[in-house]
Amino acid sequence: MDALKFVMETGAGKVAPLYALAGDDRYLRRLARERVQQLALGEAGDDDMARSVYAGQGADWAAVRADLETRPFTAPRRLVIVEEADSFVTQNRPKLEKYFAAPSPVGVLVLDVDSWPATTKLAKALPSDATIVCKAPREGDIPAWLTRRCQSLHGQKLEPAAAKLLVELIGPELGVLEQEVAKLCVYVGVGKPITPEAVDLLVGRQRTQTVWIILDALAAGRTAAAVAMLEDLLEAGEESHALLGGLAWQLRRLAQVHRLREQQVGLGDAVARAGLPPFKRDTVAQHLQRLGPRAGRIFPWLQEVDLGLKSSDALPARLLLERLLMRLG
Repeated sequence: MDALKFVMETGAGKVAPLYALAGDDRYLRRLARERVQQLALGEAGDDDMARSVYAGQGADWAAVRADLETRPFTAPRRLVIVEEADSFVTQNRPKLEKYFAAPSPVGVLVLDVDSWPATTKLAKALPSDATIVCKAPREGDIPAWLTRRCQSLHGQKLEPAAAKLLVELIGPELGVLEQEVAKLCVYVGVGKPITPEAVDLLVGRQRTQTVWIILDALAAGRTAAAVAMLEDLLEAGEESHALLGGLAWQLRRLAQVHRLREQQVGLGDAVARAGLPPFKRDTVAQHLQRLGPRAGRIFPWLQEVDLGLKSSDALPARLLLERLLMRLG
């Protein structure tokens, strides 16, 4: 089952004796783990006496099995979690297969793994709704999750358009998005909806100002200064996806102005139709003149960086973003 779908489900639900939380998105694995805990322990979810956590490296199957067989005093089941469990699964696969054929009625085992090959006997025996795939979600699926997450965590409405704008500005970084939603809830006040205007004020304008400084430097031919600013932001802890989101927000509009100008639309009209402020007209013109025909490559360049940030085989995020700035300079 897809992790986003799993964590968005509400209600008690059926509890499996074993769950595999598999994939490279550790934030989703944490959310899925919280959902399993809610299912398994109910109101006793915060009781450490009902939960055991093992580090996968060196975890002993006999101890794990003993915990699974021990009913806690304060909960209907005991939750046993093996973190970073890839090596644990490899070393104990026959024992796990035997256990799953006759699991403990009072224990729920959670295997937190990077990889869970579907061809193995254990994976085939596990129901699809107990195999939770924790991979980076499609960007288009995130706004709906974000609106429901806001309602469940904060009891406030995040308007769909506001959720979509947040994802455009920040990118598909679920943890960062959740932090921004928490800030927005405080900003708008209890019981008030989070609108696109609130997102623009609290998130968009702050990022826009930062991004425009970088883009202004590029338009003036100060590529080294733009790259230095980017490095300062990354060193300060800014997320690479968030930086790309802010850059993409403005660069898509710069590309739109380029296309409109190719259609013989006047500069002022093109800037307005692209949603850019009038006072940026001269900077846009300067940047487009500097780019020349390369402006037509902005969309492919953005897509290339976005795909690279999501891939484990690509260049480091810093190099991907630096290369983008060099191309734009």
